[in-house]
Amino acid sequence: MSAPYSHLKMNLSAGAASIFVALILVRLKFQAFFETGSLSVAVSLADSGLDWIISLGAVAMVIYAVHPPDEDNSFSHSSVENLTTLAQAFIILCSALVILPAVILRLSAGHTVSIKAKNHGIWVMVTSIMLTGGLIL
Repeated sequence: MSAPYSHLKMNLSAGAASIFVALILVRLKFQAFFETGSLSVAVSLADSGLDWIISLGAVAMVIYAVHPPDEDNSFSHSSVENLTTLAQAFIILCSALVILPAVILRLSAGHTVSIKAKNHGIWVMVTSIMLTGGLIL
């Protein structure tokens, strides 16, 4: 097996794992948000959803970047990584702008929100930490 193929296979495996974990976390956090009503779980759900979208983009970028230079692009296709990073930053900014009004409304409501099903929310967050940590190993 050639070195570039091995490197591509490793990157695609890591990308697939990231996509899979993000989907699991979206499912768990979606349920936890509706059970707890916690805004912090909602924000974490948004983060996991964005992780899923960004992971899909990263895998697409890896597939595209391995193409050798051609007539249209003399520097190879690896420069697409910079564009993908810019898109990721824009997506994160947009999510912050969507979440900000919900935070302001909760803070200005003048009453506290009671969190329901706390144990389930905690279990989901601990599971999230473990699955995300598993991606690093």
